[in-house]
Amino acid sequence: MAEFVENESLNNAHHGPPILTDRDMHILQAMTNWIQIVREQYGKKYNNNSYKDWLPSEVDLRKSRLFWRLRSGKEALPAPPPTCWSCPWYEVVEEERAHWLHDDVYPDKFDKQFISIAQCRYVVYERENDFPSVVGFGPYRFKLWFGENKVTSITSLGREEEMIKGYWMQIIKNG
Repeated sequence: MAEFVENESLNNAHHGPPILTDRDMHILQAMTNWIQIVREQYGKKYNNNSYKDWLPSEVDLRKSRLFWRLRSGKEALPAPPPTCWSCPWYEVVEEERAHWLHDDVYPDKFDKQFISIAQCRYVVYERENDFPSVVGFGPYRFKLWFGENKVTSITSLGREEEMIKGYWMQIIKNG
């Protein structure tokens, strides 16, 4: 059952204080934060003010990973993460483990300063044997390599370990 919000400034409201649960307040605060972040980040990204009045559509409300993240009690990252097939890839920034790239690594045909990983464009900062070894997206830097890594999967039969060969990427902390 909803409870009245205890706030001195609301006691003199025309119809009394509104009924808002702690969860309601959390969602509203997350939504306000989300709108502010999107307006600021898209304004910077596209170097214009067309997003200063942006408000989310129903699709935005249902699909935004940033809004989901804020509603879950997590903070926004200091800068947007790279994407993986058009979806924000928070895990590659926050988890210090290696991430398998499913062989979805393509050097830019026209500019060796860039590489496409999971349909996201990264800047190439270092190379080893003409292959990008350190790449970046915004302020984030990643080690990139081709090789085998041990992966643990949880299945209905328990934990299974296997070696997977392919392209791998891992965040470089303080990089």
